[in-house]
Amino acid sequence: MREKIIYALGITGTLLMLWNLHTIFTVLPDEAQQGAIGRMIFIHVPAALSAYLFYSVAVIASIAFLIRRNFFYDSLAVACVEVGTMLTMVNLVTGSLWGKVIWGIWWAWDARMTTQLMLFLLYLGYLLMRPAVTE
Repeated sequence: MREKIIYALGITGTLLMLWNLHTIFTVLPDEAQQGAIGRMIFIHVPAALSAYLFYSVAVIASIAFLIRRNFFYDSLAVACVEVGTMLTMVNLVTGSLWGKVIWGIWWAWDARMTTQLMLFLLYLGYLLMRPAVTE
């Protein structure tokens, strides 16, 4: 029964994502000042907000693991960090693509962009070093 629910949720999520992408790229008009690249905000901002949400859940799950020593919380924290890191990468890539069109450069070393890159590298290092540590 559990597998059927997981598959149903996966299929539903995929269909919703395809419907949203169809709406973003074919139904909505171009942004008045930015043109077609203005649609990037429909991917860029939700990816960042979702990544922060996943990182927040990972922090709470990590604290719960340290208090209760239940490995469910550890697994939840790792899963949230994996998804959050992927979403942070999406955020960095879409931001760079938008910046190239609007500003004419791929990367401007301002505080928000650099902090996001440092966050991405920090959690990527966490994911890479995690298998090296035993219980």
